[in-house]
Amino acid sequence: MASVGEFLVAWANLPGQADLSALIADRFSPWTAGRKVLLPRVVYAVISGESIQTLTRPSSLRRTEVQVEAQAATNLGARAVAEKLIGDPDANDLRLDGYAGTLGGLVVQGCHLNLETEQYDEPTTSPDAVGVHRIILTFVVWHKFA
Repeated sequence: MASVGEFLVAWANLPGQADLSALIADRFSPWTAGRKVLLPRVVYAVISGESIQTLTRPSSLRRTEVQVEAQAATNLGARAVAEKLIGDPDANDLRLDGYAGTLGGLVVQGCHLNLETEQYDEPTTSPDAVGVHRIILTFVVWHKFA
């Protein structure tokens, strides 16, 4: 059974994602702890999920919330990555916000940006360490298993 994480990775690796790949290379992964990471990068974590029930029987429809973080050494760098994730509503690009289709083993009926926040983590390890600017995007993914 496919997961929302597998859908996100499949989306990030679509052939049309050259602009995103130019910024983060292959640094698109599940959230992991640790300060010694290459930036910029994108990490994700499933926050919650629920099965949608009907009065007559269970449904195959699920609603999953996922946080996708654009992380970089500068706010400008994090914003550039986040903009590639959200996409331009006026362009014909592969936007995560508004995506619908079958990908990564999921039938995605809609992926919608629900919340956007910014955070800065101060460097804590050494004087030459850099802080991490984070643009945290919370998406709601409505999906069924393929």
